[in-house]
Amino acid sequence: MPETLAFLGVALSICATGTHALLAASFPSQYGEVTWPGESSTDTCVEFKAPFEQIQTDSCFNGLPVLGKNTRQGLHRGIAIDQWFGRLGNNLMQVAHAIFAAKLSGQPRVTTPSGGELGIRRLFQLPLSFEVESDSDFRTRVNCSENEKDSNVGSTYYHLACIGTTRSDYTGVLRKYILPYLIDEARDACEQEASNTKVELVIHLRSGDLLNSTHFQSRFAPCSFFDVLVEQDITFERVRVITEPDLKHPCLEYFVEKKKNITVQSESFSADACALMHADYLGLGSLSTFSAALSLFNPNHVTVYDPFRQCHHIGAHDCPFAKRVRYCIPDIREIRTGSDKIDWMLHYPKENITKDGVQCFQ
Repeated sequence: MPETLAFLGVALSICATGTHALLAASFPSQYGEVTWPGESSTDTCVEFKAPFEQIQTDSCFNGLPVLGKNTRQGLHRGIAIDQWFGRLGNNLMQVAHAIFAAKLSGQPRVTTPSGGELGIRRLFQLPLSFEVESDSDFRTRVNCSENEKDSNVGSTYYHLACIGTTRSDYTGVLRKYILPYLIDEARDACEQEASNTKVELVIHLRSGDLLNSTHFQSRFAPCSFFDVLVEQDITFERVRVITEPDLKHPCLEYFVEKKKNITVQSESFSADACALMHADYLGLGSLSTFSAALSLFNPNHVTVYDPFRQCHHIGAHDCPFAKRVRYCIPDIREIRTGSDKIDWMLHYPKENITKDGVQCFQ
């Protein structure tokens, strides 16, 4: 059964300076019929919601503008991202959605801003602009319609909600338009990861500034969650943890005390990113767009183990492509800090963790 899509509470703006808003009602239901202003002297600005499969949360990222604040249609017939928002994971989503916008509007080019050396250009030598091929199938399959303005966005423009994108759409555009620009160091690391034939569980443990934060992404999975993953029916030939250079994630100490046979990796940015890009079995330790976005590069039958789902008991499905295995941890959504957070992570009962079901990615 295909996974039900959820929509991030964010908007992709196609704007230029001196713009004014068009009523959403003036747009037909599919982007293939929209007349885009091009080089009209009266520029228009619209914002639409773009769909994204739930690789992060059931909510709307609490209003986090993953796409960046301004993505506009420029005077040279293309979609331009005005500025980068956040770091690598968010930047990748900005570019993917700009490519989607180009496909839907029939625009031939995406233009990216300069900068991004701490984000997307830390891993990819992305050009300032690149051509985007037309995609009639995408325009036919992705439908857009009116949607009430999302109060989380704080936008002054009208929204259109789009339905129809899948994980494979993201994988397709990331591999086609971004992957060729890997920096040399990352290319070597990714080739090595691609040659790895082990049945391996890769766990991403983010710590750093989130370890003692009250940000919504600071909710970490308990260490016993990874016991559940290791002890499941699949026999993993290796379990590898990708974590930050400070090595301060509390579960690292837990693994040592439990004498777990786990390899801890905190190497170069490129090496760690490539490990996540090629992980066929990926365990999420936090709400991180870094691991979630990098996983989208993997064209294989990926399995993502996600402890942050709400406990809906959706049942299991036989997934032909890729899947998310959902787990129910009833009190994982509570924000904790300091010793309370660490104690909860180290001592959460494994018996309280149950499998909530399996969702298929298309």
